[in-house]
Amino acid sequence: MGSVLTVDFVTGLLASSFSLAVPLLIATLGEIFVERSGLLNMGMEGMILMGCFVSYIGAIYGGGVVAGVGASVVMGVLIGLLMGLLTLKMLANQSICGIVFNFFATGFTGFFNRYILGVSLIPTTVDTLTPIEIPLLSDIPIIGFLFSQNIVGYLAILLVPVAAFILFRTNLGLKIRAVGGNAQAADTMGIDVIRIRYWMWIVGAVFCCLAGAYLTLTIGLFSDGMSNNRGFIAIALVVFARWMPWNALLGAFVFGFADALQLRLQALSLGIPYQFLVMLPYVLTIIVLLIGARSRFVNPSVVGVPYVREGKELN
Repeated sequence: MGSVLTVDFVTGLLASSFSLAVPLLIATLGEIFVERSGLLNMGMEGMILMGCFVSYIGAIYGGGVVAGVGASVVMGVLIGLLMGLLTLKMLANQSICGIVFNFFATGFTGFFNRYILGVSLIPTTVDTLTPIEIPLLSDIPIIGFLFSQNIVGYLAILLVPVAAFILFRTNLGLKIRAVGGNAQAADTMGIDVIRIRYWMWIVGAVFCCLAGAYLTLTIGLFSDGMSNNRGFIAIALVVFARWMPWNALLGAFVFGFADALQLRLQALSLGIPYQFLVMLPYVLTIIVLLIGARSRFVNPSVVGVPYVREGKELN
């Protein structure tokens, strides 16, 4: 085992961990905004998958990764508006809407992938996001990979302090947290609860679609179900992070590390059944949920509860 734990092995493991953590981090940050406003997005898995697909199609017909990323952002806005319409205007159950959207996304992407591109043994590939190396910093041993990321990877890192600043240092963040803490009181104070929540649906959906775009445009192709349960893991990560952006960075890296580790261990042929190794990230998810259930941290108190102004009946 000692011969395995070389500098190259550790560096590769950490680099893979970060790469696998990026989509989780982006999606988790989006969900933190969503839940801080009192909403619950159970459709993250489907949103990530839609981001994977539309970025792939956008890159093929739009001529490159910029079009792919742009397509994912547009799709995120549309999905956010749809979820807002269903849950805020029509007062549909947020959890049910999210779950149904997951099924819809699976069918939509599978059907149109075959309808648009046909069935082929060799999938169509697209250009990938190009790593941007920062001189000198990218040559640092062990951690140099942090300074050799593509644009979305750098964006994920930047989003952490930006999200923390917005939530806890701005008037907008105060309004978001007020809406999630007590929507009725926030409305009484003149805060437009519905407007804030519409915007948070859009932010959450755009972040999920960006996470999907990262998955597709990192490897250059799309496959059915390539979101691979990352949306559900991101929901658990929000609990692990206690709705705090900086904690989300740590949590995403831990999950990314678990995923990268199981892939590396499989490659070493240690005699451990691969099924046990594949379970590692999901076992970690269960542990995180158990820890979250025992936590004394106060979560946004109206998560998933529709807001209806006084005098208006809830259907």
